[in-house]
Amino acid sequence: MTKYLAFLSLIIVVLASCAVSIPTINAENIENFDKLAKNHILFLTFDIKKNKGQIPETVSLLSSVAGSGKMKNLKTGTDNPFQIKSIQYFGDAKPSIETYFEHPLYKSLEIFSPDGTITRKSTTSTASALSMKIQYENDLERIELYSIKPDFRPVKIYTLQFKP
Repeated sequence: MTKYLAFLSLIIVVLASCAVSIPTINAENIENFDKLAKNHILFLTFDIKKNKGQIPETVSLLSSVAGSGKMKNLKTGTDNPFQIKSIQYFGDAKPSIETYFEHPLYKSLEIFSPDGTITRKSTTSTASALSMKIQYENDLERIELYSIKPDFRPVKIYTLQFKP
């Protein structure tokens, strides 16, 4: 019985050490964040790397910079079937905000021919950066990133938690 409890305790310790940690950021500690400014725009850059097989991409926050101001309400989106979906979640039952970006690992480029025609060519890479800007609000709780690929369900690849 003692060996069983020791083995069970070892398993619990190993599982607890393998738990996924969610990166947390305090907006007031972001470079150039002005506590006196009424409106803030956050410029976030993520490093995205392709993994072997069907394993989702690996994502890490490369940089975060704040600027004072209010974003224009510009439509975002892409026609590329490979996308990154960003969802911003807020407190107090405020609706979430979804934004779509072209997946940086699966880009579509326009190629110009000498005869004047333009064609689209798909390219892939194993690592790239995703830059996004968001309007920061004090009740922002977290941002989740999802990888969207044709014929697959969207897969959550990253969560960035914000401290109040």
